[in-house]
Amino acid sequence: MKNLNIRTALILCIGLVAALSCKEELKVNQLDTASSLPPPGADSVNYTAPAAFLYNQLRLHLADLDPYTLLPEAQRAACKSLMDSMKAAPQKSVIAVWDKALTNKRISASLHGALKQFSQDRAEFMAKGADQASLDSWYQQRIAQTYANQSLTPHDREFLLKHQAVLRYAAKAFYEARLQPVATDSKARTSSNCTESQTSCYNEFIELFAGIGALFSEGAGGIVGAVVGTVVAIATCSCDSHPCTYSTYISTPDVCYDQYHGLDFTIAGYGNGAIGFQWEVYSSDNMIPANLLVSRSGTTTFNISNAELQGNTAIYVRALTNCGGTLLTPPKLLMINIPYLGQPSFYMTGNTSPYCTAWEGYNLVGTNIQNTVWHIYTYGPSSGTFINQYSTSAIVQWNSTPGYIHLVADASTSCGSYNNGLYITTHTY
Repeated sequence: MKNLNIRTALILCIGLVAALSCKEELKVNQLDTASSLPPPGADSVNYTAPAAFLYNQLRLHLADLDPYTLLPEAQRAACKSLMDSMKAAPQKSVIAVWDKALTNKRISASLHGALKQFSQDRAEFMAKGADQASLDSWYQQRIAQTYANQSLTPHDREFLLKHQAVLRYAAKAFYEARLQPVATDSKARTSSNCTESQTSCYNEFIELFAGIGALFSEGAGGIVGAVVGTVVAIATCSCDSHPCTYSTYISTPDVCYDQYHGLDFTIAGYGNGAIGFQWEVYSSDNMIPANLLVSRSGTTTFNISNAELQGNTAIYVRALTNCGGTLLTPPKLLMINIPYLGQPSFYMTGNTSPYCTAWEGYNLVGTNIQNTVWHIYTYGPSSGTFINQYSTSAIVQWNSTPGYIHLVADASTSCGSYNNGLYITTHTY
């Protein structure tokens, strides 16, 4: 436990949040840099951090991530069985899932109504042909409305906020991978825009599986479901006019860089009928010949050696699909910051508004979580005591004085460290 005066604590927390934002911005340069933690004393619902973690995994590690490892080991088999049963079942909408949850008293009538209305409104908005900017703006407006909605209980409001944020960031990852207008070069051309039905198909699958996952486990279930939904969408949703297309996702393992092995990549979502791929790696997002590190034909997997990297620690990768002799260009280069691979990446879950003297459990959801050290930063007489501490979980008993507390976990691997946490507001009975 560490006692801080208000000024020192604010400086520490602002610095911590800034550091986290910079790390995420470097790891994937398209990630929102806004803090996921509100200022001390504000509403401490933590809904952005899980969604931002999801975005990183979808953009960088989709083919290499086992989403069920994000859950406690005792829950993995049951969750996988549930997801597998949904894959095999006739397609249903997420509204049917909410209806069943209400019937089984898993959610309240108020939450059911809010979830159902949100799903209907999203479908109607998508039907109008929403592009990336308009859809993201729509999500932000709905999240702001939910945040300000005091008619829902704190639990129901947090559930809805997390669900909306997960869908927003999953859509962000998809839109950034799908085709957008880009310049063509002499050896490749871009395919025309994919049909709006494919975009709608992706969103429906992700919403369905994210909803199922959130009901299974509010800590990590929504993230697990969104990853599974994305994989199902890649295998299911296609453009009839473009059965063979550019790859939707490029993935690399989230492990420490090994100079004797180099970097591995896998692509997914390129449709049917591809006869090969052309891999290109640049030292900059400026695709001029001087910045080209590697250009060679290959399969759905690719390795770049340490020698080929030429000392670059940030690289930009794309895979062009050979469709009947024509190379189709993906919309964007994928940026990889090599020093961040294999570092811990996680968010924290747990009750952010506990009663004084209560015992509460807090969990870390993420990857490469090792050598964890937990901290309690206090802003005055409010504090707590660790009952136990483990690598991905801790139990805290909060003291009898209400107030604001910052619970933080530091984790490290051989290739780097990371920290994240929650603001806690304790209350009297």
